[in-house]
Amino acid sequence: WKAKIEEWKKRIDCEYDWGCQICPYRENCYYLKEVLIERDELGK
Repeated sequence: WKAKIEEWKKRIDCEYDWGCQICPYRENCYYLKEVLIERDELGK
């Protein structure tokens, strides 16, 4: 999943907030970010 998001970011230059606003995967992206952050927290 992480790789897919990175690939998408590169494709539409999603480093910018507006890129995320127009991203069709925005909701999944935010959800996955939360999951990954929580995973990192648990891993520490």
